[in-house]
Amino acid sequence: MERKTTQSYDVALQFIKQNLLPDFRPTVIVTDFETALMEMLIRHFPTATSHGCWFHINQAVWRKMKKLGYLHLVNNNEFALKSLKMLMVLPLLPARRIEEGFIEIKQYAVIHGVNLRRLFNYYERFWLRKIGPQLISVYKKKFRTNNNIESFHNKLRQTFQTSHPNIWAFLSNICKLSDSYLIKINQIDNGLDVTRNTRSKYLANDLRIKTASRQLRQGLITIKMFLLKCSYSVASYEERMRAIDLNINEEDVPENVLLPEGQGNQNDEELAFEDGM
Repeated sequence: MERKTTQSYDVALQFIKQNLLPDFRPTVIVTDFETALMEMLIRHFPTATSHGCWFHINQAVWRKMKKLGYLHLVNNNEFALKSLKMLMVLPLLPARRIEEGFIEIKQYAVIHGVNLRRLFNYYERFWLRKIGPQLISVYKKKFRTNNNIESFHNKLRQTFQTSHPNIWAFLSNICKLSDSYLIKINQIDNGLDVTRNTRSKYLANDLRIKTASRQLRQGLITIKMFLLKCSYSVASYEERMRAIDLNINEEDVPENVLLPEGQGNQNDEELAFEDGM
């Protein structure tokens, strides 16, 4: 949508409900943190539970960290890097324990002589106070991100190459997309792996998160230990982002981790992030 206002979303959702999907009753809504969109989705689908997209939180935290001038510190100080990764996995905690986890991260930084005060202030002010732990927590959620949808949108942009194609170009490109997905479906039906043998890595990553979550519930590990364990789940993503921002040779960067919009093969990498997160 070109106009991302409350009124625009209201009209669009009303049209969809009345004309396209009259019986649509979503049970879970995963979205980014665009206020107008979140407000209208909750209004139109009041029985659905909603939570934010974990990737969008991490993307925002990374950009803010860089804007505040902490990139050099993170790149050269292992404890600053670990503090950042712990902050990025904070949404993996239950909502009621997120603030406790946030305090643990700040204490970890202080103990190790790391000054990320402005980043912590931003996180507390925006994510904990304005958005709130209930919306940022992805604890025990089946879908922690909406990157599969974002990936499809990116595929549409790459296919159409314009925001306003004529009707013939639109129909032609839709048919091409449909054909490409039918091929993938047939490959899956025939037992072929269409994920380039990378899915196992992300299943292992998901298992790490679920194991740590279970250990936390059972009281076998502390919140600090949980955050340290789960921090490895964002290691590849963080390395990729750091390499891009520091202009490190692409060959030295781990494969199959998400790039910012407009860089690299975002389709596969967003899907990979979704599989692993």
